[in-house]
Amino acid sequence: MMNRSSKFCVLLLLFGVFAGAQAKEPRRDVVGIRINMSREDTHRRLQKIGRMEREERGRQEVWTLEKEPHFASVLIGYDKEFKVRYITAIAREGGTRTLYTDVANLKSAYAENAPGHFKYTWEVKARGKSPAYFVILMGRDPQYLTSLSMKKKP
Repeated sequence: MMNRSSKFCVLLLLFGVFAGAQAKEPRRDVVGIRINMSREDTHRRLQKIGRMEREERGRQEVWTLEKEPHFASVLIGYDKEFKVRYITAIAREGGTRTLYTDVANLKSAYAENAPGHFKYTWEVKARGKSPAYFVILMGRDPQYLTSLSMKKKP
């Protein structure tokens, strides 16, 4: 038989486990691409799953993803040192759908929602050599995203 203090400890443990499960930090990459990744490393990764469609003004690229079940294309912008400044992935129509909650906990997001338009934004703090950045999810469906963006914080 459990005494009162044992029950209390079990409840605290369970609360900690569930609270930890809910505190999902936003993901740090999109199809293996991270903020501040070099252009060379970005190309190496993307050439395995797609092809570059076009380059604009030397620092922006559009890629079609052929071997990625969730996303059909990505748009990438580089800073003057040719490090990833932003990346936006567009969901593949008819592909494997991505839940907003697969990316992060919606309770910690700044939400701008209206009928048929859902937008969630997180600010991710700098960690080690990784700079601070924003994660932005948008969609028309209340559960599934249409685009996933990461943008370096100015």
